[in-house]
Amino acid sequence: MKTCNKKGFTMVELLAVISIIAILAIIAITSIAKILSTTEEEYYKKQENLMLVAGKDYFNDNPSKKPQDIGEETCVSLDALYKNNYIGQVKDYNKNDCDMAITSSGVCAKKITTKKYTYYSYLKCAGTEYIESTANPPTITIIKSPTFVETDNSDTHDFTYQVEDTENNLVSYRYIIYDTVISNASIEADFEIKKDSGWIQLDGVKKIKKTITIKDLLPGYYKIKIQAYNDQGKLAETMSNQITIDPYDTDEVIQVNLSPDPYFTKGTNLWYNSDVTITVPKQTMSDIKSFDIVITQTDNSVGADRTKSVELYNWTHLRPANGPYTFNVSKVNGKNYRYQVLIKYTLDVMTQNKNYTSTTFNIDLEAPTCTTTKDITTWTNQDVTYTGTCNDSWGSGCKSKTITSIKTEDTSAAQPYCRYTTPGVVFDNTGNMTTCPVSCYKKDSVAPTKPVIDNPYSGVTQTARYNITATSSDPLSKIAKWQYKKGSSGTWTDISSSAVNSLNYKVPSTGNYTLYLRACDNAGNCSSATSTSIKIGS
Repeated sequence: MKTCNKKGFTMVELLAVISIIAILAIIAITSIAKILSTTEEEYYKKQENLMLVAGKDYFNDNPSKKPQDIGEETCVSLDALYKNNYIGQVKDYNKNDCDMAITSSGVCAKKITTKKYTYYSYLKCAGTEYIESTANPPTITIIKSPTFVETDNSDTHDFTYQVEDTENNLVSYRYIIYDTVISNASIEADFEIKKDSGWIQLDGVKKIKKTITIKDLLPGYYKIKIQAYNDQGKLAETMSNQITIDPYDTDEVIQVNLSPDPYFTKGTNLWYNSDVTITVPKQTMSDIKSFDIVITQTDNSVGADRTKSVELYNWTHLRPANGPYTFNVSKVNGKNYRYQVLIKYTLDVMTQNKNYTSTTFNIDLEAPTCTTTKDITTWTNQDVTYTGTCNDSWGSGCKSKTITSIKTEDTSAAQPYCRYTTPGVVFDNTGNMTTCPVSCYKKDSVAPTKPVIDNPYSGVTQTARYNITATSSDPLSKIAKWQYKKGSSGTWTDISSSAVNSLNYKVPSTGNYTLYLRACDNAGNCSSATSTSIKIGS
């Protein structure tokens, strides 16, 4: 009898098999999830590619919508592409509408050369956001950058840089030279552009190496910015370290000339109405190592805050023996500015510094003011004297404080009876002028008409005083009063409460006499007298 000996799996073998199956299952699940995720990402990238084509068509059909300047970017929304029939309804990976994101998705165009644009699309749908271009910007390397330049303005110094892009093509570049004004300037907004090359187009190269020649720059502090675009619209930019321009030989003997105004000459007049050239002469002393020139400007115009000055120029590290140095200060139309030159010089002993402040000089383009007065303010029959008073208290001062003008013409035969005149023009000491304001004068040298008297009892004796009438006229200054006198040798006496053109007058006294009447106008002219006989007795 044979015995059948059958053996099953041991516990160890079973555990090993189960472990292997579990590992295979984990690998399979991970791979499937990765495949599904990749499929979803590819789906959205395909949607963005469709948007990109639609966006390019839109910009080509609407060229005015494209960016106009290099570096500028404009975008069109997915909603606009849909409404203008450039693309159909975009759905998410689960086939649901992307309505909630249609206004926050779109296609952008960026101008990267004078004729070329780059485009990218972005889709924000179901929490996703994929941007088509993931390219890196170019790489800019500064190969040679001088930090301190000494030149006599005939030497040149090179600034060399390289732009490279290993992935994409370079399409444009430019460089900008900034004047940083002061040595510690660090904010680009405070820099002044001295030269801008503008965007220079490239024809699809991978690498360029360029050199900028530094010359003909005034003493100061400069930085150079390099910018470059690749064909994916990626911008790279690099700013150089500070470059100091000092065009003077440090081995020269330093001298200072101790003249009355030692550091500059500009003529004898301290007031100007044109550009001013400041000349700092060559110096004659040997203990000065270097000096700085600072020119400050203060607005001295009427109404300006004259307590605040601004630094107009700042030149540093100048060598006095290499002078003369010439600087131009330009006029500002219609303004009155005062200027001061500050010389800050360093002695051979580095710890010793001295400052010298020049006499103030001014550029005055602000005209003086003028007020007009006259010696007679009402009607007159005399010549009229006008006075124009000049005022230039914050400027170069009036050349003549007052001017006069005498008017002798008679306006009696003309209309209107008020003539307007001016005493002339006033000047300040730099030649700025102002026409004095016009003013009205009234001159009347023609007397009223000779009175006509109505005396009902002329030559007839009456027992009591009685009334007579008289009339006269004056077309210009008008009749102001009437006067009478008794006899040819009598004294003219004003008649109270007299009328203007007509007089109703009670004869002044009893007795036999000749009464004379006349009318006077507002300019002081009196008419010829008219007489009448008066006889009053008991």
